[in-house]
Amino acid sequence: MVVRFDEAFLQEVRDRTDIVAVIGEYVHLTRRGKDYWGLCPFHPEKTPSFHVVPEKGFYHCFGCKATGDVFRFLMEKEHMTFAEAVAALARRAGIPLPREPMTPAQERQARIRQQVYGALEFATRFFEYHLWHTPEGQKALAYLRDRGLKDETITRFRLGYAPNRWDGLLRAARQRFAPEILVQAGLIQPREQEGGYYDRFRNRVIFPIADLRGRVIGFGGRALTEDQVPKYYNSPEGPFFNKRLHLYGLHLAKEAMRARDEGIVVEGYMDVIALHQAGFTHAVASLGTALTREQAELLRRQCSRVVIAYDADLAGQAATLRGFEVLAAAGLDLKVLRLPAGKDPDELIRSQGAEAFARALADALPLIEYKIRSALEKHRDAGNPAEERAAVMREVVPILAGIQDPVLRELYTRRAAMWLAEDFVVRWGEEVSEESLRHMVRAYLEKSRKRGSDTYTTTKNWNNRKVMGGATARGGPGTNPIREAERTVLRVLLHRPDLVGRAEALAGHRWQTPEHQAIYDSLAAAAGTVPPAGLAAHLLATVEPAEARTLVAELEEEGRFIVQPERELQDALDRLRQDAKQRRIRELQAIFREREAAGQPVEPALLLEYQELIREYQELVRRTRS
Repeated sequence: MVVRFDEAFLQEVRDRTDIVAVIGEYVHLTRRGKDYWGLCPFHPEKTPSFHVVPEKGFYHCFGCKATGDVFRFLMEKEHMTFAEAVAALARRAGIPLPREPMTPAQERQARIRQQVYGALEFATRFFEYHLWHTPEGQKALAYLRDRGLKDETITRFRLGYAPNRWDGLLRAARQRFAPEILVQAGLIQPREQEGGYYDRFRNRVIFPIADLRGRVIGFGGRALTEDQVPKYYNSPEGPFFNKRLHLYGLHLAKEAMRARDEGIVVEGYMDVIALHQAGFTHAVASLGTALTREQAELLRRQCSRVVIAYDADLAGQAATLRGFEVLAAAGLDLKVLRLPAGKDPDELIRSQGAEAFARALADALPLIEYKIRSALEKHRDAGNPAEERAAVMREVVPILAGIQDPVLRELYTRRAAMWLAEDFVVRWGEEVSEESLRHMVRAYLEKSRKRGSDTYTTTKNWNNRKVMGGATARGGPGTNPIREAERTVLRVLLHRPDLVGRAEALAGHRWQTPEHQAIYDSLAAAAGTVPPAGLAAHLLATVEPAEARTLVAELEEEGRFIVQPERELQDALDRLRQDAKQRRIRELQAIFREREAAGQPVEPALLLEYQELIREYQELVRRTRS
């Protein structure tokens, strides 16, 4: 049987669940008016910024932006699936779960999934047994102990040993699991010519890889002899194991990451294990040097700060820079731990102790400083001062120009000039002027602004500035009136879903962000089926991605200050219509210019459309200004 939930059932569970009572079991809440406030359970803080709104059925943290309804809270806090959270709250409220028979295909898939997870757990115990209780496993145990691991650490990470036999695991498992299940679990593979199967992992130290809930989903195996290739061997990717979606050790690190609001990302299994043993229990590994968006999102849910501690070799440095882009896009505060040459975290701790890693962690460099210093080191062998200076400046100037905060940009410009001067004076006897660097950054910014300008001027009749009074589609510097108009539409409709019908003209609108599109689609779908009081909670439970849920919470807060919802909605819709007509006017202008350049006539229908658009556009401008 499988549990399915329609919106009426979910709303009943919400209505009969006291969100304050549920969250109050994890957070000390204080009442302020109709709402409740407390210290956020998802990130450390001293001043309460965690806001619970029982009237609307949702919570929002103004610090870490955690947002959701009561289902989402249990999912995040207890690491439940949506179905598990709904079932738990339904039981709490005394509401029987609706059940529907599964189709034969669904029943088969559910059985396979259960058996695969069972086979993975069986294999984990098989490998653990052979590590601890067989003569053959003693060499693997000795290897781990020689690497400095204590027995309790080996047990905590469930390390094991795969015996040096072609079918050791297959023989042990075949009484309980069909070969097809073991193949799907990535534990055995078919022989190419002789028929039958053989074990995928043989004579290797085994590192079980678990998901966020602690379920084993795959394995990494390290060779114990020099002639065994490859040195590291992982489970094959498939429906149950996709390394892009997981981080090694996260199930053991998540609580420490939340408590510290910081995570350490390293490259290897042994780095994670050594760091945990040394007390740095907020370390995880990326299952490959290239961090993915999915892994960055996993990190963002646990903490707001990340320290990258990849190897000091060139490959590690390249991976660090690639990881920056992914982590920065997720909104994480980034630093880089600079390891001694030739050392990884495991080697540093074994050779110099946990204190050496702690010092390196304390000295971790902010993103900007790391990039600038890396540029210096990268071009150190350019050959002569002029070539080296030019190469360094080509990298450093865009880095500095990319800092949005002018105060921070000035600070790093001064520091960069100091670092460059120190380096150049020592090696070349040349100065680097702070003012010359500042001038280059300003010139780069000015050039970027000119490249980014979308103002079009011409002496021809099809002139944007002449027709539209110099207005541009994007508004003035630092503003985006279209995005603000979209936000106003969403804010009003969230509080007055009865007005959704007035926004039907937006069906073909090109929304500025995926979050805006997702929220509008959910609002339109829920209108008339979800009670207005439960609309915000419904969106917080269903809308994706996470950034859209954060925006819903912000719109809900802002909506308290709406005075004239119908007028605000109409003004915003007019602004969006104005933008759509403006874009079509420019499309037609481009067509007219092409026709004129080719000496071809313009179709009368296009001229009529153009004249009507101009009339409608100017009417919308007049109405918006009035």
